[in-house]
Amino acid sequence: MTDESRITQLTREAESCLDKGELAQARRLYADICRARDDDAHAWLMFGAINGELGNVAVAQNALERAVALDSGNAEAHLALAHLLKRKGQLADALASALRAVQADADFVDGWLFVAAAAGQTGNWPGAKDACNKAMALAPERAEVHVNLGNVLLATGSAQEAEESYRKALALGETAEGWFGLGTALSALDHHTDAESALATALRLDSRNADIRNALATCLDRQGRSAESAAVRSTPR
Repeated sequence: MTDESRITQLTREAESCLDKGELAQARRLYADICRARDDDAHAWLMFGAINGELGNVAVAQNALERAVALDSGNAEAHLALAHLLKRKGQLADALASALRAVQADADFVDGWLFVAAAAGQTGNWPGAKDACNKAMALAPERAEVHVNLGNVLLATGSAQEAEESYRKALALGETAEGWFGLGTALSALDHHTDAESALATALRLDSRNADIRNALATCLDRQGRSAESAAVRSTPR
């Protein structure tokens, strides 16, 4: 078997393992590929992404940095590195990596969504809104695009517009994030009964989300229903 044939076979086996959720085996196979072909940016990307999933952060970062060094135009590699850096609490570096992703591919919707969220977390709301609008222009059919825009609008005091954005998101697909956003926007508009219903739906979809639970409890408090609020807060997670 030639070296190229061996690499092809290893890649097929690794992809098969990923399809079956066998991450440890896929990691071993991509490690073999990286050793055999050190300049394979895609292999380093996959090796890094899998290690990130398995919690091997340092190994993942080294691999992803190798991937972007080999192929600076690989938007997916830049974004994978951005997600890893965000997990490490390095938000500014994560945002910089995500910006490199969208510079490499201006039509990369997931990249723009990350930029929007990270820019908002750093307080750069104009940058966050601009990134949301770019994502919206590319993929108006994706619910998370409308959710992200709603988050920016809500954070900048435009609760009515945020409500409209969340409703558009939910029309495209029900998610806990969409209902949470809608409930939060309705609370800001003092529509507490509707807010309660939206937040209860969000909590049903994501019962482990402490932010949703606290928002629902706060909504109940504002309606003078302290006993129900306490019950929501004390429910085992």
